[in-house]
Amino acid sequence: MTLTVEDDFREFVAARWPDLEAVALLVTLDAPAARRITTDALARLHQRWRATVDEGRPGELARRAVLTAATSATRDTAAASSPPSPSPGPAPAASWDDPDDDDVADPVVAALATALHGATPVQRAVLAGRAVWDLEPDEVAALLGMPSAAVRAEVAALRDRLARAHDEARREEGLSPAPWALDPDVDDAVAMLLRGQGDPPDPAALVADRSRAVRRRTLVVGGLGVLGAAAGAWAVGTGLTSGPSASTAARPVLPPPGDRSWAGTGTWTPRGALAGDDGIQALVISRSGPGSRLLWADEVGDRRIVVVRLPESTRDSTVVSVWAGPRGADAPALTEVPLTVREIDRTDNVVPVVVPDGTGATGLLVVLARPGEERCSYSATVVFTADGAVRRRWTEVGLADGVGASLVPLPVGPAVRVRAGRFDGAPAGPQQVTLGSGSGGEVGNTLMAAAAPFAMAVTGPPRPGFLSLLAFEGPAPGDVIDPGAVVAQPREGRVAVVHTTTPEGALLRSVRVRDDGRGWTPYLDLETVRPIAVQDADLPFAAPLPPVREDTGRFLVVAPGAARAQLLAVTPNAYPVSRVGDLRRGTGVLEVANARQAAIYRLVLWDDRGARLGSWRQAFGRRDPDDLWPRFAA
Repeated sequence: MTLTVEDDFREFVAARWPDLEAVALLVTLDAPAARRITTDALARLHQRWRATVDEGRPGELARRAVLTAATSATRDTAAASSPPSPSPGPAPAASWDDPDDDDVADPVVAALATALHGATPVQRAVLAGRAVWDLEPDEVAALLGMPSAAVRAEVAALRDRLARAHDEARREEGLSPAPWALDPDVDDAVAMLLRGQGDPPDPAALVADRSRAVRRRTLVVGGLGVLGAAAGAWAVGTGLTSGPSASTAARPVLPPPGDRSWAGTGTWTPRGALAGDDGIQALVISRSGPGSRLLWADEVGDRRIVVVRLPESTRDSTVVSVWAGPRGADAPALTEVPLTVREIDRTDNVVPVVVPDGTGATGLLVVLARPGEERCSYSATVVFTADGAVRRRWTEVGLADGVGASLVPLPVGPAVRVRAGRFDGAPAGPQQVTLGSGSGGEVGNTLMAAAAPFAMAVTGPPRPGFLSLLAFEGPAPGDVIDPGAVVAQPREGRVAVVHTTTPEGALLRSVRVRDDGRGWTPYLDLETVRPIAVQDADLPFAAPLPPVREDTGRFLVVAPGAARAQLLAVTPNAYPVSRVGDLRRGTGVLEVANARQAAIYRLVLWDDRGARLGSWRQAFGRRDPDDLWPRFAA
C-alpha cells in the first residue's frame, strides 16, 4: 500500500501524540502550555517530514523537540515564550487538585503531587522520561543536551524532595515513615497529574497541504499505553535498572523462553550487559571455583553486580554468591556481598537476591526468572492482627527477559518474600533470619530481650508500643534438641514462652528451648513470632522439634497443670498417633510415627489423677506462606 506524506505524518501524530503531550504535561504542569508545546513541535517536524523519515529518527526527534521545549518553559512563561498556534482540540484538564475528584482522597499522594510542583523542570523531565518513555537519566540527559552528571544530581535532589514530602505527609496522617511505600505513591501522584489528558486531536490541523507519494519508512508507534507499565517502575528510572554497560563484549545469545535450558539454573544462559565480559568470566572462575555458573552480570543504578550459581546447588535449590562494586569498576575490584541467606530453597528456576546499594539506606532487589515471566512481586513486612491472622502488602516489579530490579529499604527484615512464577519464598540477601541470642543468661531472659526487636523487624521500622512478657518458663528434657547425642552427665534443659503484643493489639508467641549441652546448638527457637488469637493466649500447645528419624515427628508439649499428654491426628484417611506421654512440670516430648501423613492434630491432656482435662486443636502443616516460624514437622 502506498501512503502520501500527509497520510504518513497523520499516522505518526495519532500514534505519538498521547505520550508526547503526557511528557509535556508532566514537565510543565500546565495543560494549555503542554498542548501548545506538543502542537508546535510536531508542526515544525512536519515541515521536514520526508527528510526526517529518510533519516529514520522521527520518534527521537519528536521526543527531543517536546522535552527541550517543555523543560525550558514554565507555567508562567510558556504562553509568552511560545508563539500561539492552532489547538486542534480542547486542552486536557489540569485540575489535579480538584476537591471534587476522588483521586485526592489520599493526602500522601496529594502531598507528593504538590512536591512535584516545586521540583525543577529538569527533575520533572527525568520523571516524565522514565514514566512515559522508560528512559534512563543518562538518556534524558542526551535528549536535553546536558551532562549526565548534572542530570543525575537532579535525580538525587528530586528523590530527596519526594522522600521528605512523603515522610511529612505520613506523619500528618499519624503514620510511621515507610520508605518502601514511596515509589507506589509516586506512581499514583504521576497518574494524578496526568488524569484528564484529552484524546489525541485531529492531526489534519498540523499537516501541510502536500501530496507527494512516498513509501512509509521507519515509524515509532506507541502511546500512552506504555505509561501504565513504565510508571509502575518509576523507582527504576532513578537509577534502578540496567543502564549502558562500560563493556563492549557481546552478550550471549539467549535461547527462546520455552527452551529446555531454562528448566533449571544449572543450564541457564548468562544474562545481562556484562555477561560476555572476559573480566567477569575470569572473576567467576577464580573466586567461585569449578562448577560455578554465571547467572547474571550488569550495572544497576550506580552498582555493578554479578550473581553466580555455586556448585553446592541442587535440582531443588540454588546457592548463590554475589559480587558488587561501583558502576564501571573493573572485575578484580568487585567485592563479595555478605549474605546471611545464600540458598533459594524449593526452586531451581527463580533467583531473587537483595544487594545493598552502597549507601546503607536502601538495597536493590534483583529477580532472575525464566524469560517469559513478565512480572514478580515482593513483600518486605507483614501485618499481624488480633485474631491471629497475617497479612501482607505486595509490590509488583516488571520483568524484561525474566530480569527485574527494584529498591527495597535496608535493613531487610526477616519477613521479606518474593513471588515469581511458582516461587514464593525468601530471597538471598543480608536479612536477619533468627531471633538472636539476646542477653541475660537464662533462656527466658534471652528470649525476652530478643522477641520484641524481632517483631519490630518483621512488621516495619522500629516504633514504640511492643511489649514482651514471659508467659512460661520450665524444665525440658536434657535431650530435647538431639536425643541421639551422648553426654557424660545428663542434666535438665529449659523451655521458655514469651508473648509479645504489638501496638495494634496482635499477640505473637515465641518459643525457645535449651538442652543440657549435648545438642548441635546451644538453644533452638521453635517459634519465632507466631501470631495467635488473643483469646488463645493461655491455651496449651505443642510445637514441632527437629526430627531424628525421617518417619517420626517429635513435638514439645507446653501444658502447665497437666501430667500426661497425647497427640491424635484428625485427618480422616490417616491415623498418626503418639503414645500417652508423661509431662514434667507441664512440659514433655511426644513422638508420632508417620507424622507427615496429617497436618491437624488434637492435643489431649490428663491431670495427675487421670482425669481428662480436654483436647485442643493443633495445626502443624503450616501451609500459610506468610508464616515465620521454623518448619520442623517430620
